[in-house]
This record gives sequence, C-alpha cells and structure tokens, in this order.
Amino acid sequence: MRRLQDTLIVAGAGVVAFSLWSMAKTAMFFALTDDAQLLELFGPEIPTVNVLYIAAGIIIVIDLVIRGYVGLSARAEGRGKRKSPVYLIVAAICAVLNAYSAIAIVLGSSVTVSFLDAVISIAIEATSLLALILVIYCSARLRALRKASG
Repeated sequence: MRRLQDTLIVAGAGVVAFSLWSMAKTAMFFALTDDAQLLELFGPEIPTVNVLYIAAGIIIVIDLVIRGYVGLSARAEGRGKRKSPVYLIVAAICAVLNAYSAIAIVLGSSVTVSFLDAVISIAIEATSLLALILVIYCSARLRALRKASG
C-alpha cells in the first residue's frame, strides 16, 4: 500500500511537470517560426497571427489547469486524502490525447522540423503518457486495497 502511495505521489508530480512541457513546446514552436510560416501553415482562415497566439495561450492555460488538477489530486490521494474519482476520468482523457499526439508524431501528421525533434517529442509524449497511466493504475489499486482493508 505504501509503495502505491509513493508511486502515486511521484507520478502526480510527473503529470504536473509534463504540463510545463506543453508550454515549452508551444513557446519553442512560436519562437522558431515567423509570421509568414504560421500563415502558410494555418492558411488564410485565421484573420491575424495574433489570434493564433491568443488561442495557443488559452489552450496552454487550460492544459496547465487540467494537468495541475490531475497531478495535485494524485499527490493528495497518495498522501492519504480521499479524492473524487473525477480526476481519474480526466487523467484517462488526457492519456488518450497523449497517445493520439504520440501516434500523430510517429505517423508524420504532426508538424516537426527534423527527425531528432520527432524522436524527442515521441519520448516526452510517451513518458507523459506513462505518468498518467501510473496515476490511474496506482489510484485504482490503492482504492481497491483500502476498500478491502476496511
């Protein structure tokens, strides 16, 4: 039981840490591309590049909040607090999206600059996915053990 709690605390911290990866990845993408490349990539559908920056900022904040919620809830449950299973549902949805992102990178439908960028992105997405899976697994096992022990 103690090992599951420790793993849940560490995996929860990993989920929070990987939320920073999303922010860094987006910042690097915008830093390494200019406005002409962005307009060429996204087409004339966006009125200005500023709209793209604002939309990306909103998405990053939402991602930080969601992953922060999952990670901090996992850490709290690992420390013995009773948490609602809602965070596990959110973690499962995040895991599916992480898996989709990793698959998109592997299949080449994601925008990457080089092979090395793709390998690094896949490694980070896979590690983030593993952290989410650990949160779900350890929480489910911990809940089952607590229920069995009374």
